[in-house]
Amino acid sequence: MNNLIAYMPVINRQYLGWLEKHKPFHLYLITQDVAEALNPKLGRNIVSLPANIVSVFLNNVQNEFSWESLVEVFCLTNLDLSKQKDQNWIMPDEDISHLVAGKYLTPSGCQVYFEPIWARWDMTAVKRQEPIMPDLETSSDIVDGLRMSVAEKFGQKTPDWWRQIGALAFKDQKMIAFSYCKHLPTEYETVIFGDPRINFDAGDSAGAEVYLSLHAEKGIVATCAREGISLKGASVYCTTFPCGDCARMLAECQIKELFFTEGYSVLKGFETLKAAGIRIVKVNK
Repeated sequence: MNNLIAYMPVINRQYLGWLEKHKPFHLYLITQDVAEALNPKLGRNIVSLPANIVSVFLNNVQNEFSWESLVEVFCLTNLDLSKQKDQNWIMPDEDISHLVAGKYLTPSGCQVYFEPIWARWDMTAVKRQEPIMPDLETSSDIVDGLRMSVAEKFGQKTPDWWRQIGALAFKDQKMIAFSYCKHLPTEYETVIFGDPRINFDAGDSAGAEVYLSLHAEKGIVATCAREGISLKGASVYCTTFPCGDCARMLAECQIKELFFTEGYSVLKGFETLKAAGIRIVKVNK
């Protein structure tokens, strides 16, 4: 009988394949509270299921997989580690596995083997607003406010938990494109494995360019390219200041001005836009 321990916040075929590989097995699920105690950033994982729910599911599908195995919730109270010194344990090669092993298993004399299975992205993220430069031009114009309100409504359509960003492009007083952050090929792309972006905190420059979503600004560029519309000289309204990559793309499109309402944690794009002669305006709400 194989002894498995895993933090399993979701149920997907990678985890099921791992269990199938090691049948028959005893599986101990690391609970969310134990995981968060060792790595508080895991609390930011909004798609995680309670360990008891995962346990019920796995017990109910045992006949389907012919596992004939026992699934238990591992909460450090129903597993007497002092009696497990001669036991070998198998864990997914993930950050939380190493933390659990280092604190509870290895000190008790247990032998732990880590297996790479890639069943999820390590979930670490935070949603936080950062201040923008205080000396920027601002606008309280009614038209700018109305356009930004429309952009915000589009932003509410996004499944992207990190930022609900919407964007519009106007030219000659007419809206020529709109978009919001989305995932491809479907909006459910990150539900199973999570999002690599949440491996980084806000303000982490290394994480600013890591994402699976199609950003709202790039959506505008793609729409205009598809429809044969030039963005040169256009006014772009974006609820959140663009990331560096989107800023470079907008600069290359030679837009005339950029309007935004919220600051962005990494402002690499600011200098790019200013160097391109683009007017940058913060819309007061």
